[in-house]
Amino acid sequence: MKVVIFARVSTADQCLDRQIEELTEFASKNQWNVCGVVKEVGSGTTALEKRQAIDQLKRSVLELGAQKVLVSEISRLGRTTSESLSVIDYLTHHRVSCFEYQRKLETLNDDLTPNPIAELILSVLASVAKMEKSQLVVRIKSGMRSAKKKGVHCGRPKASKVSTQAFLQKYKAIVRSLQEEKLSLRKTAKLYEVSLGTVVKVKTLCA
Repeated sequence: MKVVIFARVSTADQCLDRQIEELTEFASKNQWNVCGVVKEVGSGTTALEKRQAIDQLKRSVLELGAQKVLVSEISRLGRTTSESLSVIDYLTHHRVSCFEYQRKLETLNDDLTPNPIAELILSVLASVAKMEKSQLVVRIKSGMRSAKKKGVHCGRPKASKVSTQAFLQKYKAIVRSLQEEKLSLRKTAKLYEVSLGTVVKVKTLCA
């Protein structure tokens, strides 16, 4: 059984090695082969699509043929509940189970069917994420109304366009992937959770 360990801490002062040692020891007790370790140090303020550690995790799962991703807590996967769920959805789509060490909770059974208990917990987390998003939308709209009353322009500057350089910088992880030529365009789109059109555009601009 191949597993990839994902360890994350918010600041450099926190102990990342302790997480890895704990998860490695647990994998050894269960006779799981740790084929990769992905580390991340950050507060979680970086958007999901820009987190290189998540890109590395997704690539490791595909390239190393791992059957499980081992984490201390599901919350380690994302800066918000919805981001953590997004990563789990990606893993489930690729028939890879996520095992949470703290609760000894696994998202997929041995036959790769969804674990009912995990589904229940994830559904609660999804509801929390939906509530978080609704509250965020309310705050954003309130802020925009307040700004407009003060005469402040909201949104992208008029007649502005995203430059080629800025576009490629935004999708630099996809640029690297295309340069390595290990995955098809469709697999690249799935890996980075973008449309096929975006991948094609990146490839065209890099040509």
